[in-house]
Amino acid sequence: PIYIPPLRKRKEDMPLLVNSLIRKYNQDFGRNIKGISPEALNILSDYSWPGNVRELENVIERAVINMKLSEEIILPKHIPALNELNKLEIIEEKPIISSVSDNLIDYNLDKNNLKKIKDDTERIALLNALKSTNGDSSMAANKLGISLRSFYYKIKKYNIKKIYEYK
Repeated sequence: PIYIPPLRKRKEDMPLLVNSLIRKYNQDFGRNIKGISPEALNILSDYSWPGNVRELENVIERAVINMKLSEEIILPKHIPALNELNKLEIIEEKPIISSVSDNLIDYNLDKNNLKKIKDDTERIALLNALKSTNGDSSMAANKLGISLRSFYYKIKKYNIKKIYEYK
């Protein structure tokens, strides 16, 4: 078998991995991010990465989503608090489901439904934001705390076509 050491033991690979992920998310989100600041890279390098490369992918994706469209360099402020990612909160299942809406979500919880639950919840949030802003995409994106580009990406992803119906 081929042994690949964990990310925490391959700190020298961090710049290559981060730049590769930036290229990936530039393509996925239609962004033009040029790179990462040395300070932000140091934060990533100092972290222990218990979730390995998948956790790094999630952190870079969140950083890209947190950036304004005019920003081209990932800064420390864009990186989620890494120490918070290690803290797992145990939350009862029922309050999460009921807080979204008892009437809208009724799932059998099995291995294939988590993605569907997440997708449906995100779609509902997008629709509610549109309704509460009378179809104003910019205000809806702001209300959800995401960039307008990310908002449009998600609208396309969930096939929400008739934004004007919410006006």
